[in-house]
Order: sequence, then C-alpha cells, then structure tokens
Amino acid sequence: MTRDLTPSIIGSLMSFLVCLGLLTFIHLIAAAMMMRRAADRIERLLIAIAILALLAATSLTLVRVFIVPQAPWNEARLVNATAILHGYPLYVRPGTGPIGCYLYGPFGALAFVPAAMLPGSETLRLLIGAALAAGMFFVPAAWLLVCASPGGSTLSRISAFACFCAVAHGISSLETTSVWIHVDAPAIGMTACAAACIIRRRFFAAAMLTAMAVWTKQTMLPIAIVPPVAIWMLGERRVALRTAILIFGLIIGFGLVFACAFDPRSMLFEMVTEPSRHAWGSPLQMIMQIARELVPLIVLLTVAISVRTAPAGSNWLDRNRWLLPLLFAAALLPGGFVGWVKEGGSANNLGLATTFVLVAGCAAMVDCEVPRLLSHRPDARQIGRLIIVLVSTQFVIYAAFSDGLLPWRVRLAMHPFNNGSEWAYRFERAHPGEAYFPWNPDAVLHASGKLYHFDYAVHDRIAAGFPPDEQELNAYLPSNMRYVAYPPSIVPSLAMLDLLRGYDRRIELPELPKSLVFERKDPP
Repeated sequence: MTRDLTPSIIGSLMSFLVCLGLLTFIHLIAAAMMMRRAADRIERLLIAIAILALLAATSLTLVRVFIVPQAPWNEARLVNATAILHGYPLYVRPGTGPIGCYLYGPFGALAFVPAAMLPGSETLRLLIGAALAAGMFFVPAAWLLVCASPGGSTLSRISAFACFCAVAHGISSLETTSVWIHVDAPAIGMTACAAACIIRRRFFAAAMLTAMAVWTKQTMLPIAIVPPVAIWMLGERRVALRTAILIFGLIIGFGLVFACAFDPRSMLFEMVTEPSRHAWGSPLQMIMQIARELVPLIVLLTVAISVRTAPAGSNWLDRNRWLLPLLFAAALLPGGFVGWVKEGGSANNLGLATTFVLVAGCAAMVDCEVPRLLSHRPDARQIGRLIIVLVSTQFVIYAAFSDGLLPWRVRLAMHPFNNGSEWAYRFERAHPGEAYFPWNPDAVLHASGKLYHFDYAVHDRIAAGFPPDEQELNAYLPSNMRYVAYPPSIVPSLAMLDLLRGYDRRIELPELPKSLVFERKDPP
C-alpha cells in the first residue's frame, strides 16, 4: 500500500508547493503593478506590507483548503452532488433509498457538481470541492467589500481584505465555513453578490441571487426582506415593492421547478419534517458562544465607525454602505442561532451572520483613510492609510501566531492524499463490495457506482424518530460485505456499527492504515 501511495503523495506535495508558489507569484505581480503607480517611498513601503499581509492571510486559507480531505464530513457532503450524476435521488424519505444526509435546498448540492464530475482520485475531487467553496466564499466577499467602500483606495481595500481573511481563519464560525464542502459557502456567496448588486443598482440580479440563496439553505429565508428594505432606504420606493414581489415570485417559481425535478414528498421530509423533529440544545450556552464570536467583530465595526469620515453620497445609506451587509447579518442571525442550537448543529450556522458583520467592519475600516480627528491635517490620508495597513497586519500576525494547530495543519497540507477517503476509494476499487464504509459514501460511489447508507444520516433519522427497520437497513448495504471500516479521523457517530450485528471483531488491514475495521464473525 505504501508503494502504491508514493506517487500520489509526491504529487500532492508538489501540488501544494505549486499552488503556494502560484499564489506568491500573483501577489508579487500585484505588488509590482501598484508600486509603479506609487507616489513616494512611504507609499511603496505600505504597499509591500499590505501585499505581504494579504499573502500570509491567503496562505492560511490555502493550508485549510489542502487539509479538507482529512475531514470525513467533506466527503459526506460531496456525495450529494455525485449521487445526482449517478442517478440517485437527492432527497430520500424512509423506505425509498439509501439514507443520506442532505437536508438543504438543491442549489447547495448543484454548486459542487463540477468537483463531483472529476474522474480519478477521491482526494483530487475533495480538493477541487474545497477550492470551489473557498472561491464562493472569498470572491463575493471581496466584491462586496469593494462595493461597500466606494471612497477607499486599492491599498486600503487590500489591507481590509487581508484582515477579513485573517479573521475568517481565526474564529470557529468561519474557519470551516469558508473552505469546507457544504451549503454555507454558496449560500454566503450568493447573498454577498446580491448585496453588491443592490449597491450597483442591479436590482433584478439581486432578487435572483436572493431567491437562489434561500433555496440553498432554509435558514437564509429571512434575507428575502433585506433587498426591498435596502432599496427603499436608497429612495427607490416603487422599485422596492416590485423587487419584493419579484423575490417571492422567484422563490415560489424555484420551488415549483424543484418539485418537478425531485420527489416533492421526499424533499419536504428532508428539508422540513426531519429537521423539525430534532431535539434542542441549551439556548443559554449557544447565546454565550455567539457572543464570544460576535463581540470582537462588533468592537471592530464600532471603532471603525467612530473614526471614519463618511464619504459623499446621495442619501444616508449611500454614505454608510457598511450598513447593508449589517442588515443581511441581522436577518441571518436568528436562523444561525436556530441552526446551531438544534441537535447536530455547529458553529458554521453562525458563520452566515458573522461573515457579513465582518464585511461591514472591514468596509468601515476602509473609510478610515481620512480619520475624523485628523481631517484638518494635509497628510491625513497618508496617516489613515498607515493606520489601516498596520491594524490589518496585526490581525494577520495574530491569526497566524494564535493558531496552535498551524504546524500540524501545514504538515497535513503537505500530504493531502494520505487520508481515509483515498484509502477507502482504493480499497473499493480493488475489492468492490467487500467492505462497508459508513463515513466514506462518496469514495465508494465514485469507485463502484454504489450508494449505501451514510452513518450520520442514520443517526439523524433515529434522533428524529424515524429509525430504519431491518429491511430498509439491509437493502442498501453491500451484499457480500465482510468488513465495516471507519476512517482514521474522529467521527461524531457510529450508528451503523451499533445496528449491524456480528461485526465486533477488531482487525487491522494494511490497505486501510489506522482505520477502525471490524470483521464479521461468520464471513459470508
């Protein structure tokens, strides 16, 4: 097995270094272009510091992209897109197919179809999926940051975006949201693009993107009211009413299309019935955790607002564009709380709101180019840019040095092919149907075209009061399975191991190193 993996490991090592080198080259080109237009040495020095800060922040993101294959959750979510390509239903109600874990709108799965279409290595598919997620998260956020800071220079915007990337690396609600294969990144990306389109007066595009975001994740529904409110605040009252009608019409229209494309009863069961039956956690504990996430971002926003000099604009919202992403954050906060406090919820649900609070803070930071207290000085703009660059650099330094797991992350990023998903894919190719991988559904589906029960989805069904009976359980398992194999990474459930009888003899398989493998006592 080691000999077989050696080319892949070498290739993955080179891939990481090549991507890091390409990222560095892009930043150097940007720095060279900006320095050619710089007025003096001080501005050139600030450009160099800002570009280095951005390079460090984006390198942290690149490291997290390359460790995505190590987390089994990513494969469990990519399988939804792969299932569509193999003709399996996206939504499955009890007794109608292999139990999957897709409880969201169809756009969340369709966004990762390009990664699911790739042939060959399972790890490569996961890396491309992670790159898609990062692109859907960071690119729209950068566009919204530019649109929400009309008076800022390129230097200040680069520094503010470096701050955004650094904070996204350092807080739990965005650490996985920004790069993991899940519905959060496309939902946030569509919403950020909708906000940018409102600023650009592209109201039809904003309505379309808002409706698509709602059909990506259910907790996005409250954002449907934000574009009409924002357009009303811009003074376009008739347009606001038409936009509201258009948004809700598009939401209904998409729903009718999806009801025809998918089984509507199964879609209703997985998107509404099953999640509604899950237990609630401790609201007080969640409120405390939400406060720990949001308070530092609110402090950043408050300080920036108090220091900035508002740019020119036709009305109040035009002069304070940071308010628009804040409106989206306020609309998303209740859904983020509900998603987190529900059983199985995690900090990524809050990431829907924290993303836009962070964008608002960074946009307000850009407006600090001419600090209010120094506006009478002729060199106020130079001082303001210096402050912005130094503050954002401090955020980047703190994000890197406060991450105690960073050396471990880098080691994993250097060898992304060394993971349980890749081993499961290779084992299934060599021994189809001989092992059941409860936490590697995409690797098995990609290798043999067979989709079986996903462990945590079974756990969810049991928690919701819909446990599978023996007939449903056995209908979607390998017919000649001899082993049950869990990945080497820690997983939050072992539901299938509890339900399957006779698989209680722990063994070691050289082809599945460090995996948790159980053999049946009386192999078929």
